[in-house]
Amino acid sequence: MKNKKNLKEIYITEDYSKEVLQKRKQLQAELVEERKKGNFAYLKYDKLIVKQNNNQQEKRKRESSASPSSLNNQAKKQQSHLATKSNRADAFDMIRHLNSGERNPKPSKATDNKYRTYDKSPPNRLVIAGERDHHLPTKEEEKNILKNKYEETKIYVAALNVRTLKEEENLTELIYALEKIKWDIIGLSEVRRVDESIVVQPDYLLYHIGETPGQYGVGFIIKDQVIEYVEEFIAISERIAIMNLKLPGYKAPWSIVQIYSPTEQAKDDTINKFYFDLNRAIIDHCHKNLIILGDFNGHIGKRRPGEESAIGSFTYINKI
Repeated sequence: MKNKKNLKEIYITEDYSKEVLQKRKQLQAELVEERKKGNFAYLKYDKLIVKQNNNQQEKRKRESSASPSSLNNQAKKQQSHLATKSNRADAFDMIRHLNSGERNPKPSKATDNKYRTYDKSPPNRLVIAGERDHHLPTKEEEKNILKNKYEETKIYVAALNVRTLKEEENLTELIYALEKIKWDIIGLSEVRRVDESIVVQPDYLLYHIGETPGQYGVGFIIKDQVIEYVEEFIAISERIAIMNLKLPGYKAPWSIVQIYSPTEQAKDDTINKFYFDLNRAIIDHCHKNLIILGDFNGHIGKRRPGEESAIGSFTYINKI
């Protein structure tokens, strides 16, 4: 029975005779009474064992006498501790004010001591040292930020057959004409400038590729604020040019392909070679985000009323 506490899954109890059980029942009242007195009491078989508790007679410790100067110092410490505690701001109260839409809460009389040490409201979320978002914008300010960000990343792309940019006067006329529209990047067809070259001006950049003097040639004209996004130009032929760029607001880069397609009157070999080169260029040099623009020289039928903004005037031809 002494080692029954070590048995975890086995329950053991003592089996007394009827007379012993009756005797133990009678001693229960005395057991309770002795324990109330503070004595150590327990039942052993049919007897009540009582032991005096010596811990009741505690010795009084001698209290050290305090001098008047020490009492004054202690009072000053307590007073300063209370003053610093009253100056502490309750972070939860200030967060409630911020969540209610009040950027710089004015303290009431009851909470004057809590806020009087703060010139600005604390952050409405925990930030590590060095972060600058201690005063996060409101929901309305966040909407304006997103709106401005969207407007900043909106880029206008167009395509134009310029007929020729062989002379500098032609380029000047083009820049003057573009002042009337919104544009950032324009793909150019029939540039008619020989060789591959980049012309940098204060307000724009011109890239072109050409092989046949006085014919064909493609390129791009780009505004100065978009130049920083351009990664590379790739010249495939005098009919195909590629510009890869990384636009703000997009994780993946973009590719813009400028083309000048052969007309329907061209030889089949010329047409087939053009589309083979275009397909090969897209596979080898272009990103998934892709824009193909230019002069396709295609005839898709006669223009109907209401299609003037989408279809040009040379999409229909009479075949003899």
